[in-house]
Amino acid sequence: MKELGYEIERGESSQPEIKGYSKEYLEASSPRRQQIEEHLAKENQRGAGAAQIAAHQTREEKLELSHEAMQERTRQWQRSSAINRSELSKRRRSEESS
Repeated sequence: MKELGYEIERGESSQPEIKGYSKEYLEASSPRRQQIEEHLAKENQRGAGAAQIAAHQTREEKLELSHEAMQERTRQWQRSSAINRSELSKRRRSEESS
C-alpha cells in the first residue's frame, strides 16, 4: 500500500487503516462488518470469539466472478456511495502541509 502512495496508521483496535479515510467511510466500505455487528446485537453477544462465530454463521456463498466483473462491482459501489475523492485529496494535502 505504501508503494501506491498510501499512508498506514493504527485504528482503534490497533488494526492497520489507510490514513485520511474517515471512520464513516471505513464503516460504509465494510458492509460485512456491519452484518456481523447486527447479528451480534440480535443474538445479544459480544467479544472476538462471538464475532468469529457470527462471521461463519452469516457468511454468504462466494460469487464466482471474474477479476474484471469484481472490479466493475467495486466501481459501481464507489459511484453509489458518498465517496468524495477530491475532498479526501484536499484533506491529505492539508495534513501534509501542517
